[in-house]
Amino acid sequence: MNLVLENLSKQFRGTGRAVTAVNGIDLTAAEGEFLVLVGPSGCGKSTVLNLVAGLERPDSGSVRCGGQVFASAEDHVFLPPGDRNVAMVFQSYALYPHMTVFENVAFPLRVSGKKLADIAPAVREAARMLNIESILTRRPAELSGGQRQRVAIARALVRRPSVFLLDEPLSNLDAQLRTSTRGELKRLQGGSRHYHSIRHSRPD
Repeated sequence: MNLVLENLSKQFRGTGRAVTAVNGIDLTAAEGEFLVLVGPSGCGKSTVLNLVAGLERPDSGSVRCGGQVFASAEDHVFLPPGDRNVAMVFQSYALYPHMTVFENVAFPLRVSGKKLADIAPAVREAARMLNIESILTRRPAELSGGQRQRVAIARALVRRPSVFLLDEPLSNLDAQLRTSTRGELKRLQGGSRHYHSIRHSRPD
């Protein structure tokens, strides 16, 4: 399944004039492709990801994944985030501080109604992929930045999403961790060809 954005636009309207964040973008990500959006701060990279995830409604254009229309301004179609098989990793990690690593990774499966007997093996498999099996009983405050980033990625992967979005996932890491995490993302991408992965980053 291809992820297709057609003539996608988004404006934000405040008390002053409207600001165009995304202006008629056309983009196709093939199944298994790792696509990176690069540009200066404020150019609309996060807005594109939010439109794919369903966190924003487009003013024009459409978002499709395979035969499913996620959003179409012209046809008045908008699937809420919960009805899209899309996972997103945020720059701030967005982990629940009162939950253990296991509970954080398991959270999307719990809210979707999965049984505990199915949740535990899925969490352990995601933890194995990200090499965080030894910290499943810890809480976020006890983790390093690199460990928190891995937990956030594991929480996204455990859902087995069709589209995997990463919003500047490496910007809070030091240079050494950034390099090693890039390698891990490439390894995960190679082993998960059914994902569409879109990451945005600042230009070097």
